[in-house]
Amino acid sequence: MKILTLNYEYPPLGGGAGLITRQICSGLCNLNHSVTVITAGMAGQTGTFNENGVEVIRLASERKAEYQSNVREMLSWIRLAKNEALTYCEKWQPDVIFAHFALPGGEVARYLNKKTGIPYVIMSHGHDIPWFDPKQMFFYHLAAYCRIKKIYRHCSALFLQSEFTKKNADRFSGKKQSQKNIVIPNGCDNTLFPPVENNFSGTLRIYTGGRMVPQKEPGTLLKALTVLKSEGIHFHLTIAGDGPLLPSLKKFCSRNALENNVTFTGWLRKDEIPEQLKKTDVFVLPSRAEGMSISLLEALCSGVWAMVTPVSGNTDLVEENVNGNFFPVNDYRALAAKLIDFSRKLNGGYPLKKEVNENFREKYCWNHIAKKYEAELKRMIS
Repeated sequence: MKILTLNYEYPPLGGGAGLITRQICSGLCNLNHSVTVITAGMAGQTGTFNENGVEVIRLASERKAEYQSNVREMLSWIRLAKNEALTYCEKWQPDVIFAHFALPGGEVARYLNKKTGIPYVIMSHGHDIPWFDPKQMFFYHLAAYCRIKKIYRHCSALFLQSEFTKKNADRFSGKKQSQKNIVIPNGCDNTLFPPVENNFSGTLRIYTGGRMVPQKEPGTLLKALTVLKSEGIHFHLTIAGDGPLLPSLKKFCSRNALENNVTFTGWLRKDEIPEQLKKTDVFVLPSRAEGMSISLLEALCSGVWAMVTPVSGNTDLVEENVNGNFFPVNDYRALAAKLIDFSRKLNGGYPLKKEVNENFREKYCWNHIAKKYEAELKRMIS
């Protein structure tokens, strides 16, 4: 197959969605398919590149930052991508267009479909389909509702990452269209994230990572730490990532005398994360909404215990008292109680069984996930 992939962010740009796109593209390329990606570029990053067999076309859009974008930058990319992709399609005639996000990727895919008749699929990363996380996304979904509906109506398939996001998409699409909604989970690079040796040092080593935005609710974790401190628990938290909430999180640590207990690393390179997981006893994800967290997958693939909220994606990956625990959204006291109980149990040995980790690693290997996409794309274009 010849596959044209559209995503306005592709590594080094973007967060989890960009990494997912790269893994799917690499996986399909390894299965002997021809894959081209049209994405955005920053200064010094524009042009056409061969990246591990994948042709990547980076357009000179108005993108200013690696890890965040805005509506103006997305509109800039849409305008450039339509022209570039149309020329590409007319010359190379791909079999299918694989768009990430209903907007902006789906907007370009629908344009190409009208011009060339080439079918397109969309991969949702959770928040692009109404009404995911209405607390944060309500006005965006309201403004874009009709456009997203039209883009969705003409796609051949909508890929979702979890059962929760499928239920949301089913409600949005209606019963007649819901058969196009297909769940394929995210995966993890098993070679980059081998199982770690879990040896408790007496200090509970906690790790969390991602964009520091309201959706992730990082403040819940810091509030839980104040309870651990008052209970005399020895702990250290590492926060990897950046975002608008970072200054307020640092101020909270200063006000509550947590400076010596918390390290802010900023964004870690992908090859730095396995080293961090080797020094981690428990991974915490206090989000109020998720698609399917790459950080959580990496931790679980490495055999690190996880404490997460029971939201989309998390409930697909974590099994209570098997590879992690759940706590309610925004309930820092419940999280603190789980962490205290976990730290005391660690003296008796790490609770995650080797066979549980082995089964997880096999199920969520990216090579296995890529074959699922291959099968669905072949079925669709046949």
